[in-house]
Amino acid sequence: MRVRLTLKPGQRGTKQFVEEYGDRLVCVRYRYDDKLRKRYKTVELIVDEADWPDQHAPMDALVVGVLVAREETDRSGRSGNCGTTGSSAWNLKGAWCGTRRATTRSSRTA
Repeated sequence: MRVRLTLKPGQRGTKQFVEEYGDRLVCVRYRYDDKLRKRYKTVELIVDEADWPDQHAPMDALVVGVLVAREETDRSGRSGNCGTTGSSAWNLKGAWCGTRRATTRSSRTA
């Protein structure tokens, strides 16, 4: 199934859903199933809302040590711009690691 169109609340084609769901409506999507030759209209809704807990730092504040193999370092023994000479780990911000799935190689979290 593929999405051909995504509409935000207030755009043409969302009026009935805005009336029904109000501020909970995130978007309306039109999905097409080529095999069955059907069109589906779906809505994305907010079902729960909570304050961000203060005791947990956002991912940008985390520093993650990512293990680096010898063949991934340059000739000087450095691990790119993120490591120190002779180091076997990069120190990266947590948000960067999360978007690149580097956390599976993490050595520690500071």
